[in-house]
Amino acid sequence: MASQWLKFGSGVLAAAALPMVLLASSASTLAASKPHHHVILRVWDMNQADTPIGKEEHKYIVEFEKAHPGVTVKLTIIPYADYFHDLTVAVKAGKAPDIATVDEIWTPAFAASNAIIPLSSLMKHYHMNSANYFKPAWQTTLYKGQSYGIPWSFDVWEQLYWNKSMFAKANISGPPKTWPQMLADAKKLTHAPNQYGVAVIGDKGEDTVVVMDSLIYSNGGSIEKNGKVTFDSSKVKKALTFYKDLSKYAPPGAASATESTSIGLFSSGKVAMAFDGSWQQATLEAQAPHLNWGIAVPPAPTGKTFHGTLGGWNLVVFKQSKHHGLDMQYIKWMTKPNVEVNVGSLVPANKKAGIEFVKKDRRQPSIILNTLNNGYPRPISPNYLTISTIQQTAMSEIWTGTPVAKAVAQATAQMKQK
Repeated sequence: MASQWLKFGSGVLAAAALPMVLLASSASTLAASKPHHHVILRVWDMNQADTPIGKEEHKYIVEFEKAHPGVTVKLTIIPYADYFHDLTVAVKAGKAPDIATVDEIWTPAFAASNAIIPLSSLMKHYHMNSANYFKPAWQTTLYKGQSYGIPWSFDVWEQLYWNKSMFAKANISGPPKTWPQMLADAKKLTHAPNQYGVAVIGDKGEDTVVVMDSLIYSNGGSIEKNGKVTFDSSKVKKALTFYKDLSKYAPPGAASATESTSIGLFSSGKVAMAFDGSWQQATLEAQAPHLNWGIAVPPAPTGKTFHGTLGGWNLVVFKQSKHHGLDMQYIKWMTKPNVEVNVGSLVPANKKAGIEFVKKDRRQPSIILNTLNNGYPRPISPNYLTISTIQQTAMSEIWTGTPVAKAVAQATAQMKQK
């Protein structure tokens, strides 16, 4: 399969083929912890939210430099909207950083294009064990049986946010556990135009895709498996039919509603339920301090288990780097539990740090840990963003009246042609 490079367009991920310049690999020596000459380690990270990422990382960079005399770490922070484009341009020009955090959905594209290196041998040399990380997060680093990254931070779409006061007023004892129950509760909680049962994310964006995938996974379906498209199945159709049925009890405009729309509707008391990740707990505490809310594991089809869609970041080593061993020492340093728990705004992928982080910074940590451990990655494919765009289009057509079966069949045909 030909590899594809991807870039951002107008704030929405779009697929675009870019020629990859194949560069000769420099010798990958296992650098000693105390190099005999001065080395500048170039590290790129992105700014994913209004958090002091650079400031937090800098503290541990200073400690790393002290432990590795002769090494200077140059950290570059790039806004998320520009990050993928800047990375691909740098690789093409032969100016890639030594190390970078990359979105887990980008990892296969970088691996397929020979831009980053597999890390298994370096992990063994530096005594790093995949068992120290959440298994679902680790799966996002794998491409053709090899790990091309070390998971750093991750989270899952989604938990079910529910308004306890609205449920009590409607004489509903607790959040729904099955799809039929959720539809019944959403109907009972809808009193248009002042109150609706659920917020539905439905715009042509990745936020819609991850909700679609969580419903599909929870019904036992998949988008792609072992390189084969599996989207055209009864399990997928049932999941997307449920998604469409939920929109009957959502405020008007579900087809253009984003994640921010959804959490805004919930925080303002307009809807009784919303799907979103644990990162939005901070939003609710800031915007709606008096709202009586809780989270729950989202419902699944009767007799089945909810499986959310993973999102997160991996640390990778670029092939163009001249000191892969030192790169790995830096990654090992930054993924230590006492470091990970203090860096970034998502859940640390290191299990020890992640559990500590969730218990410290999140309400109902047991619910979050349940969804993290049961999460599934999006299709691990170098063509992922093409797949995502096709899914977005399919859901958009469903919102506007195209029968689910027809939209799924059309999307499947397009995926097979990618």
